[in-house]
Amino acid sequence: MKFTYDTIMHPDYTGVRKSNFSSVESVEITGELDLILHLKKPDASLLSKLNIGIIPKHIFGEIEVAKLREHPANMEPIGTGPYKWGEWAKGQYIALVANEDYWGEGPWIQQVRYKFYQDNQVMLSAFEAGEIDYMGSIPPDDVERVKTALESDYHFYNFPANGYTYFGLMQTHPILGEKAIRQALAYGLDRQKIVDTIYQGYATVLNTNMPPISWAYKEGLNNYAYNKQKAIQLLEEAGWDKVGSDGIRLKDGKPLSFTLVTASGNTQYEAVLAVTQEQWKEIGVDVKVEYYEWSVLVEKYLDAGKFEAYMLAWSLGLDPDCYLFWHSSAGYDEEGLLQGFNDCAYYNDRMDELLEQGRVTMDQEERKKIYGEVQTMLNEDLPNLFLYTQNFVTGMHKKFGGVVMSPIGPIFPELWYIEEGK
Repeated sequence: MKFTYDTIMHPDYTGVRKSNFSSVESVEITGELDLILHLKKPDASLLSKLNIGIIPKHIFGEIEVAKLREHPANMEPIGTGPYKWGEWAKGQYIALVANEDYWGEGPWIQQVRYKFYQDNQVMLSAFEAGEIDYMGSIPPDDVERVKTALESDYHFYNFPANGYTYFGLMQTHPILGEKAIRQALAYGLDRQKIVDTIYQGYATVLNTNMPPISWAYKEGLNNYAYNKQKAIQLLEEAGWDKVGSDGIRLKDGKPLSFTLVTASGNTQYEAVLAVTQEQWKEIGVDVKVEYYEWSVLVEKYLDAGKFEAYMLAWSLGLDPDCYLFWHSSAGYDEEGLLQGFNDCAYYNDRMDELLEQGRVTMDQEERKKIYGEVQTMLNEDLPNLFLYTQNFVTGMHKKFGGVVMSPIGPIFPELWYIEEGK
């Protein structure tokens, strides 16, 4: 564990979560099972960061930190969890096997296989055919039909996501870098319609970076209710007061147009973007959508900062600390390398101050005020156009016992077991 934390704090470490340990001065071993983290300053969020995976020193200890990413053992990971690496059939599945040396109770199920599918509908077909024991997110259009068809063999649960779906808008873009444009885009998109029709109500419109399930969630922010005329007014005030023969607004002879990239294979995203293109065209905005396989999207566009806009979703931790998303140091360095998740290049001195205060403040009510202001600023500036937080309907086969449910989904898989005879 000391090796893990020392590696993350090493000057040559380039992982995006490095700043999660910026408050740690040193790591001291004081006994066989005792470790002390000495801090430079208080850090209220640190405990929530200590669930990071442990790096095995006997495998990586002799490797230069700068070369850790290249080590072949990265593709055959080991750890101290209830399951260990079994088999990887690339593009098909990853099989995990029970760790006989696991320190805690269990695991009782001897093998877990994670299967991969090219899109949600193919996965759903496999689920309905009985090829999958657990599906984490059934497409909203199919929920009622699937629940009725499989109710004798499966339990179904409805969980609010601790996360959100959004459009990332590059702040250095000549069009999207203007706040009035971003606000016009928000007013010009009927997000409630998207929730009601595409997600069949299994989602909630979101106006900031924290979902209602968070203890730090702030009520009463601008909800950017659909208002086509307000959107047009903002665009005209920003100088986009001429409209071409194709219905797209012009300024200095240039069209109000940009490209949005996203991952392929998500039918809900495709439906959302179809509505978005249609409604934004009604206010004179042309958005071109490009779909890419996930690894290509991340490597060539998101991590490289080579995009104008993109659509994605975040799954969040339980602590409201969002330093890695919005602090200036989590943006791009002088060489253009992304240092955190601030890929939209949102730089704001007051935001930096708030995020730093949020980490050193220990009182939860004070932290709630701090993150309330963070949410207010993001709601106003809209470096991301926040869309919705989804409710996931999951299906789990009734043969499983010992399943522990949390407010956001099943946990402690090492305690699960298969009922005898099933």
